[in-house]
Amino acid sequence: VSPSVNLCIELLDQENVINLMGNKELEVLGTLEDTQQIEIITPGGEIPLPTDYDVTEKNKQFIKRFMMNASFSHGELSYSFSHGRPISLACGYNFTVLDESSLEKHANEMNAQVNFCGHLHRTQVMILYPDGRSLTREVDKSVSFPLSPEQICGINLGMLSESGFANDLTYAIIHADEARVELFI
Repeated sequence: VSPSVNLCIELLDQENVINLMGNKELEVLGTLEDTQQIEIITPGGEIPLPTDYDVTEKNKQFIKRFMMNASFSHGELSYSFSHGRPISLACGYNFTVLDESSLEKHANEMNAQVNFCGHLHRTQVMILYPDGRSLTREVDKSVSFPLSPEQICGINLGMLSESGFANDLTYAIIHADEARVELFI
């Protein structure tokens, strides 16, 4: 475990930002079921995730305030944000790809057309069109695309990578006034 984990948490606590709960936070709190069984699949095979986090009690109390989901609306579009969804239901993490049924269910639950999530450590975009068609793309370079209230969009940000896969940093800028999102890789 990085010696700076407590420092990172303390820096977050000083900012007025929304923090989302993910599998690492649930592990720190001891509330993720079967933490010893969680593994990631990498090009080199399965690697057990660490479960020995040396987080201070004060920082654990801060983590308990993290949200499972966040959302906002602007104009005709509603946006949702979560760590493991829509690729997972009820924080049952799935290390595969965005899938249409999970995305549609999550979008309906969150009442959002644009749904951001993380956890896959790779950047993917899925768009569900009103006529039943869908488009799924792995994104490996920066891109900008329009958003529409008639479509359901799932955007999985690669986020910070773990050794051996994904990008070092992926982030999105939402241009809500223009109904457009930019992904930077």
